[in-house]
Amino acid sequence: MKKTMIAATILITLVVACVLFNQFYAAQNNDSPPLPDNEPPNTAMSSDPVDDSETRLSVQEMRADLDYLVTTLEQVHPSLINGWNKEQREAIDTVYNQLNAPLTKDQFYYYAIEIITLLQDAHSFISPYSNSTKSLSMSVYWTEEGPVVLNSTLHLQRGDLLISLGGLKSQELVSELKKVISAENEEWVKMRGSGVMITDSFLKHLNLVKEDTVEVYINRNGEILSLNLPFNKKNVQESMNTPFDTGNGNYSYTINKDLSLGILQINACIFDEEYKNTLQNFFAEVNQLKINHVAVDLRNNTGGDSRVIDEFLRYVNVDKFTTFSGLVRFSPQAKELRNGDLSSGFERFPSTEMKNTNQVSSAFSGKLYALTSAKTFSSGNMFAVMLQDNKIGTIIGEPTGNQPSAYGDILGFSLPHSQFQFSLSYKQFLRPNEQLNEQLTLEPDIPVYTTRQDIIDGRDAQLSKLEEMIKTEQ
Repeated sequence: MKKTMIAATILITLVVACVLFNQFYAAQNNDSPPLPDNEPPNTAMSSDPVDDSETRLSVQEMRADLDYLVTTLEQVHPSLINGWNKEQREAIDTVYNQLNAPLTKDQFYYYAIEIITLLQDAHSFISPYSNSTKSLSMSVYWTEEGPVVLNSTLHLQRGDLLISLGGLKSQELVSELKKVISAENEEWVKMRGSGVMITDSFLKHLNLVKEDTVEVYINRNGEILSLNLPFNKKNVQESMNTPFDTGNGNYSYTINKDLSLGILQINACIFDEEYKNTLQNFFAEVNQLKINHVAVDLRNNTGGDSRVIDEFLRYVNVDKFTTFSGLVRFSPQAKELRNGDLSSGFERFPSTEMKNTNQVSSAFSGKLYALTSAKTFSSGNMFAVMLQDNKIGTIIGEPTGNQPSAYGDILGFSLPHSQFQFSLSYKQFLRPNEQLNEQLTLEPDIPVYTTRQDIIDGRDAQLSKLEEMIKTEQ
């Protein structure tokens, strides 16, 4: 078991649960080392939670839940091998001291989440939201100018710039979102926060709801407007919308003969026959048409199975590549949930240089690119990191929502009284170029940001830049 955990390629999966967080992607490759299995046990993760957010918890019940949470984090998470630091311990004590009267489950959540966000690990989080959560009809994408409305509604127009939400300006919103969103960087806070900040739970927590509406100020064509937005009457689910979401499923591709450009869109890292057939068909056309440029669009990719990377590299003319290294922490919980042998300690696994032995005979030898955004996360982020660190491709776009060297492979738990389900990483993964381990996001080789005007005009900023580069070469 121990040797199986320490071998070749690595899977990091986006792990989010319940209604406000996406379903888990789970994958297991017995031929690869430390492969995270990010599907928590059924007892801890329910796909159809009951709405009991108004159930009141006693002080003793809440403190018992926090005891369980703090102890589990201490025993499982790799960052806590040496325990909490002084600042973290003081923050935990503050949370305990604030629990001096019964609270509803919904209210208690905002105390519990403050503890797990101390880890600054986007794969470790608490998910309390039920299917009854309501939200405002406002889909936004966070540009450098601020949150911009993506889709017109009864009250909003595409391109409206959000000035304030319930009286909170953009940076104030970010500060509040950081308290409730587990993240390694601000890109992920904004990406995930675009859905969280419109929920009735979050807005009520901040006392921003007045008569079941929320006041927003927007900039529309230079005019400042005040609107009172109501909540959706029907149940809604949080999503992370982007201006480049084509809705073409997990995989799709296009070929531009004039530019000699093939674009492969991978929206989820799912290693199945459909993916393998899509790759085969795509590169067959690329080879037949003698295409010189290939771009992998990872801008909507929030993770999955890292074997999609290995399969992709079979079609690229690269002799070898360097893998991630990292650390596995052993604990009684990991031993039970992963059928392990050890219940304490940790072990490091080294980075290895892999030969591309399964390369196809007509591998692509032209120029390779990857398009990224703040939504590029987990195995999607790993895909881009592998291309950049191994100098296989050029990264174009926005900084990603996941730290290249990050925690992952999650275990699922449930707090005893509130029944909040939470996920917790027990491995750490370090990028091939370990000199860049401290970077909080994958920095593109060619930064290209989507602007408010791009959203208004329906212009794809990253793809336009790539096409411009190719035209310059021709």
